[in-house]
Amino acid sequence: MTGATVISILLRIGPPSYRRPEVRSQDMRLKEGIAQGALMASPIVILMFGLDSHLLQTRRWVLESSGYQVRTAAELSAVDKIISIEKIDILILCHSLSLELCGRALALACSRWPRMKSLILDSSAFKCPSRRIGEVLDSMEGPEKLIAKVHELVLSI
Repeated sequence: MTGATVISILLRIGPPSYRRPEVRSQDMRLKEGIAQGALMASPIVILMFGLDSHLLQTRRWVLESSGYQVRTAAELSAVDKIISIEKIDILILCHSLSLELCGRALALACSRWPRMKSLILDSSAFKCPSRRIGEVLDSMEGPEKLIAKVHELVLSI
C-alpha cells in the first residue's frame, strides 16, 4: 500500500476521533437552554457564605455547572464587600456558620437587597434568626436537592 493510498483512505474515513458536528436549530438550542435553566434574562447571582472553604468551592462548582454565577465568602467583611458592588439574587448560608454570623449576614444582605431570596443549608432552622428565615434545606441532601431548591427560588424571584 502506497503513502498516497493511505492518505486517500484517511481522507475518506477521517481521523478516528472525528465526529460530524451536531447541527441543531436555534429554536432547539433555546428550548434546551430553558429546560436546563441556563438561559435567563439576566444571570442569577448567588452569594454563598460559609466557613468551610472545601464545601464552598464544591457547592460553587455544582451551582455554576447549572448556569448560575456564584460568589463565595468565608468572612462577613467579604459578604459586605460583595453585596455593596453587586446585586445578589440568592444568599445561601452554610451550616458551618454560627447563629450570630448567620443573623448578621442575613441582616446585612437584606438591608442592601430586600427582594433577595435566602437559603439556609442546615438540618434545623433554629440556628438562624426566625425573622425572614427564607428557605431551609438539609445540608446533607446532596447536590441534586440543592440545585432543585435554587431553581425553585429562581422561579419565585
